[in-house]
Amino acid sequence: MSLSADATLLTRGRDPYVIAAALLLDEILAGELDVEGGRVDGEPIADWIDRFSRIAPPRIIADLVRQGSVTPRRFSLSVDARAEAEARSRADDDSILGALLALHPLPPSTHTLPPAVQNVLSAVRVSHIAFT
Repeated sequence: MSLSADATLLTRGRDPYVIAAALLLDEILAGELDVEGGRVDGEPIADWIDRFSRIAPPRIIADLVRQGSVTPRRFSLSVDARAEAEARSRADDDSILGALLALHPLPPSTHTLPPAVQNVLSAVRVSHIAFT
């Protein structure tokens, strides 16, 4: 499963910024996008994530509904217990997913990740600190 799908499951679709950051990480790890100097295609990482936070979650949620992993409710998502447990297991094992979802400082395991991934994780951290 993708980071963006796991982030959607584990946040129950309630954190579009984290979901968009996970989508960006999916694209970076797949070699689809490059991050240079804290920018994605010339746009600051935080701006890219902010823009995609408005359009990415509905698309990812629709894919999860088609897979049967979530059921939309009026104001939230009902997440299949098995899909959530599997996503939690992946978050425990995957330093990127775990760091993306955590609100505490980046764990030491992320310091060896590619700089582009570290930049995205840091951008998410800064946004969460600013809004809490």
